[in-house]
Amino acid sequence: MIVEDGTGLANSNSYASEDTLDTYCDDRGITLATGDSEAALIRATAAIDATYRNRYPGYKTQLRDQALEWPRTSAYGRGPNAAHLAQFPPSVYHPR
Repeated sequence: MIVEDGTGLANSNSYASEDTLDTYCDDRGITLATGDSEAALIRATAAIDATYRNRYPGYKTQLRDQALEWPRTSAYGRGPNAAHLAQFPPSVYHPR
């Protein structure tokens, strides 16, 4: 598994590491089923990009040389406190 590091890697296939997944689950009292968490993260990343790629603002930072949809250039959040979203939106890792 190759985790996107924010530079627009040509060969990344996940937005999150296994450590990020473990922390997320630990913080919420979630116990994952036994299995391959790497494969689950890769499938989740593919599903996120396939479902939402046409809704993402801006464009891929490395254009065609970039494997995943994030990071993006000219991507801004919405609302009065909108911020530039160069990296994958943190709300995906920390939903309300």
